[in-house]
This record gives sequence, structure tokens and C-alpha cells, in this order.
Amino acid sequence: KPVINFAVEEDLINFLWRSDEYRYKHPRVRLQIISVNIFFIFLGNRLGEVIELDAWEGPNEGICYRDVSLVPLQYEPYIDFVLFLRLRNRKNERNKE
Repeated sequence: KPVINFAVEEDLINFLWRSDEYRYKHPRVRLQIISVNIFFIFLGNRLGEVIELDAWEGPNEGICYRDVSLVPLQYEPYIDFVLFLRLRNRKNERNKE
């Protein structure tokens, strides 16, 4: 179940992409924020599965670049991409790598 509806998410992404004047430390941060928002709207995951939380003891990383794979699939004449995302912090599944 999504936390917010798609229209609100679309508004948020449009603002972040077109109107947000905040200067991030690195240009990729804006894209990362948008990507996480899209991830949440489509999958409805718990926050602790995606980002680092201070409430959890022990190894507690959010999603890292090593957890993401982008695989091209070619269907003539097009190329599609599939995003594989490894969630290491799922409830009752932490530290079971």
C-alpha cells in the first residue's frame, strides 16, 4: 500500500526536478532522492528496509550502490532495462546474507 498517492508523488518529483533551489553537496543527491521516492510509491516498503536508522544496533546500512543492478534486456529493435534491488534490511531478515 503506497504511503501517498501517485498524483502527490508526481507533484513532489516535479518540484524536486524543476523547482527545487536547494544546492546539494553533489548533483547525484537530487536523483537519489527522486529514485527513493519512486521506489517507495511503487513498492510501499518500510523505511528501515531502505535507509539507515539510528534505532538499530549493529551493521545498519541503507541501500548501497552494490545493492543495485541495472540489466539491459534487448527485444529487437528496443532495449529495456530491469532494475534489481537487494534489500538487506527486511524485517526478520537482517544480517542473513
